[in-house]
Amino acid sequence: MEIGISGPLTEKMREQIGRIRLSAIHLLSLVNDILDLAKVEAGRLQVSSGPASAAGTVAAAMALIQPQAAARSLDLCVLPIPEPSPIYLGDDERARQILVNLLSNAVKFTPPGGKITVQIARSQTPDSDTRLQPKRSYVSFRVTDTGYGIPEDKLISIFDPFVQAESGHARSREGSGLGLTISRRLARLMGGDLTVKSEIGKGSTFMLWLPADLTVRNVESASGATIAGQEVTVQREVEGLGNVGRVMLESIEALVDTIVGRIRADPNLAMAGGLKFSQLADHLASLLADVGGALILMEEARGAASATLADAVEIQRLISERHGAQRQRLGWSESALRREFMILREELERVIRQASEFGDPLPVEDGVAVVGRFLDQAEYIACRALNTGSG
Repeated sequence: MEIGISGPLTEKMREQIGRIRLSAIHLLSLVNDILDLAKVEAGRLQVSSGPASAAGTVAAAMALIQPQAAARSLDLCVLPIPEPSPIYLGDDERARQILVNLLSNAVKFTPPGGKITVQIARSQTPDSDTRLQPKRSYVSFRVTDTGYGIPEDKLISIFDPFVQAESGHARSREGSGLGLTISRRLARLMGGDLTVKSEIGKGSTFMLWLPADLTVRNVESASGATIAGQEVTVQREVEGLGNVGRVMLESIEALVDTIVGRIRADPNLAMAGGLKFSQLADHLASLLADVGGALILMEEARGAASATLADAVEIQRLISERHGAQRQRLGWSESALRREFMILREELERVIRQASEFGDPLPVEDGVAVVGRFLDQAEYIACRALNTGSG
């Protein structure tokens, strides 16, 4: 139409067509954001877990954002990358999606002539404001701008759906208010997190954290293992992952006893003091058994689509929903439920590491990472059910 197929166009008509196109692009973006959020809320968004190059992911995101930055006369650069380039475990497409969102926001909220930098780093001690395991290695992506900054009272709410941060110097910007919500939930599904630091008048730094892969060096020949969604496909076989699942299945009774004991003794879980063992152990054995079984199925699938593994993931979703609803009926808070899941992660890691030390060698880091992502998904679904009272 714009090239005149239907007849000659005036400048005014071209301007109107341009506005229609921009509105259509904005509407399509909004629809895609809402669909992604709906999938996350339903626990059905597909997220894979495989080794990927941090430098490659950043380069792909920068290529998409560079024209926008140039149009606003912004200096967009990547700081020197450590050698060798860090390798992270996650879904490279979703990681790129998160970085594109962070960079796009930085471009929108940085005045012309400003600067946006991206820094990649390895970290053994993630920041205290993250929801990450303290004993794991992570790759961090820091997107820093010299923009308007975010008011302190908005630093938490900007991750809520349909919320956009504005300061006295910032005008309303085009957007759905869903980008950061989806980005943080994607990061957590991959076993990482997304955090922010900001100061009015000086700019903001958003930090994407993803688990580091310390074993794989040739990322061109390796990819990920989908752990959420209707159809689950294992794209990278981890030798011995099934043995990690078998260790979990053999340890369930002792695991549940230990976890319940820790819940009762935890000062942050005082509401558990008067509850029966059966109430505290509710759903734990079933969830642990299904996660252990899923690890065995992932190894048996050997790269093929697995309807059985998809069923196992769906069972985890149902168990997690019921567990969150049960905790809600018992008067638990979201922070208490998250503390419970942290205890689960710590005890499962302990069991896996001990089994490797005193028995056959296990793929400890891969096993802990995959189990952690299953539990991240379960925690998110359980917390949603607790907050809504569903399940």
